Amino acid sequence: MASETTTTGHETDLSTTQVEAEQSHSGASGIAALGIDGSLLLAQIVNFLLLLLILRFALYGPIVKLLRERREKIESGLKMAEQSQADAQLAEEQKHQVISKAKTQAAQIIEQAEAKAMASALEIKNKANQEADKLLTQAKEQIEREKSQLMAEAEADLGELIAVATQKVVGSADIKVDESQISSALSEAKGI
Repeated sequence: MASETTTTGHETDLSTTQVEAEQSHSGASGIAALGIDGSLLLAQIVNFLLLLLILRFALYGPIVKLLRERREKIESGLKMAEQSQADAQLAEEQKHQVISKAKTQAAQIIEQAEAKAMASALEIKNKANQEADKLLTQAKEQIEREKSQLMAEAEADLGELIAVATQKVVGSADIKVDESQISSALSEAKGI
């Protein structure tokens, strides 16, 4: 029997411990009833907030700064690309304007050169015509002088021939033919 009381005594110790534990659980506040230690929870909340602050200043700030700088670089790059494209388009337009202007100037230069060439050709032609007219006039004057000289020589020779022929026809008579009479007769014959 003694052993029975020990077993029952042990069982009563267990049941009293269980009862006390249940009483302590049912008598504790709501958080403690869940098995959460309030002071430990408060320490974990403080640790979390400290970690959050450290991460915010140590990591979040630099990461946000890095992202902001990267966004600004990208935006700057896009603006530069747009500006470069606008500059390239402006340069292309200016190139076309310069080419157009050069073509216009080239056409004007060609027109001016052609006009100068025409004027020079006309001037050369006029000078050549004037020179030809001058040479022609000089040649006509030379011919006229030579003709007059030849006519004078021919008249003199003809006068002598007539005088000689007349003397031969008339005979060797004493008739002397006057050359001045022959000249005046030839002049009258020319006038007819």
